[in-house]
Amino acid sequence: MSRVRVVGIDPGTRSVGIGVVDREGNRLSLAAFELVAPGRMDGDLPARLKAVHLGIRDALVRHRPDAVALEEAFYGKSAPPRRR
Repeated sequence: MSRVRVVGIDPGTRSVGIGVVDREGNRLSLAAFELVAPGRMDGDLPARLKAVHLGIRDALVRHRPDAVALEEAFYGKSAPPRRR
């Protein structure tokens, strides 16, 4: 049985979440997860986007996926935390 590796990307301009899932037959397993966070750059959007780009590129080179899933970007204010 061959393994299929998928990298999922949760985009953002301040940070990007990356998850790596392997599938072998009917079995799914988490191979890795990471956060690309360029840190505080005081409104320097081009520098932040470059850091995010490099972080995603490095993750793709490192994990060598068979497929990539990109979450649709949500533009607007961050949702407030939910209280339980």
